[in-house]
Amino acid sequence: RPVRLDYLSDLIEIERCQSISGAAQNLYLGQTTLSTILKNVEAEVGFKIFERLIGGVAPTPDGEAVLSLAKEICAIYECIQQIGQADRQSERTVTLLAAPSIICGLALPLNAILQRDHPYITLNLKETTGEEVGIRIIQNAANIGITYYSRKALEEFKPIAKKYNVCIHVLFQDKLCALLPLKHPLAARDCIMPQDFQKESLALLSHFLTDSDTTLLKNNRFIYLKYVDQVKQSVAQQNMVSILCRYPIFCDEDINNDRLTVVPISGFNDENQIPLCVLHRERKNLCSAEQILLEHILTCFQSSPP
Repeated sequence: RPVRLDYLSDLIEIERCQSISGAAQNLYLGQTTLSTILKNVEAEVGFKIFERLIGGVAPTPDGEAVLSLAKEICAIYECIQQIGQADRQSERTVTLLAAPSIICGLALPLNAILQRDHPYITLNLKETTGEEVGIRIIQNAANIGITYYSRKALEEFKPIAKKYNVCIHVLFQDKLCALLPLKHPLAARDCIMPQDFQKESLALLSHFLTDSDTTLLKNNRFIYLKYVDQVKQSVAQQNMVSILCRYPIFCDEDINNDRLTVVPISGFNDENQIPLCVLHRERKNLCSAEQILLEHILTCFQSSPP
């Protein structure tokens, strides 16, 4: 009959303490219980492992060999446990690739849902610029991502995604809008045409989509900024104008203050539609935590922003 693994740990503790009573106390066992365990192990192997001395115990020569092997076995088992823990932790940590303009509105509500319903899942949000999200998924940097595509870029990416078994879901069709200081001359308009932006100072995101109408950047002074809050600060404090999709504009409460307003844009060469997409590996290749994350993403975007 094999010796139980926990009994080997008990033997190691007896050797460390050089006392059955001391080891029993550390192991939260009764001294009689630990003595019985030792006797059973010694009976199983057929020789004495410890020699009883006045005031304690000491390993016999055979016992020293047993204890040496017991330490190796316990060390190996500890390594096995750590591998298992690493695998479980890896499965509980889910990476989501997203552009900064999407993270600004998605991070808090998505984290709140996961903490409420699935507190064992850790969300690892990684900023990835626009169209690189699809490429990074193909490169196995993550299995799920959210990004904007221009309609042209989306059609070009679809056959590539199909080739590499990446699924594409359009969450909704977003639109470009003008973000303006409340007292700006264009703020009173019901709608703004692309030509109205000429000679304006523009604050744009670094991954701004220009496929809709490249005239937006003609005859303008503009700066590129990484984050939406930086864009909003530039508009509010420096009397600049920005062109943003509706989702990053309305994803937080900044737009409700008394310094900014939003005006629709029309008159593009192409229809003003910017698909917001979630990309992911086939569901059968997603771990359980990734499948949960994907379902919550779809839930978050069931309705379009204001």
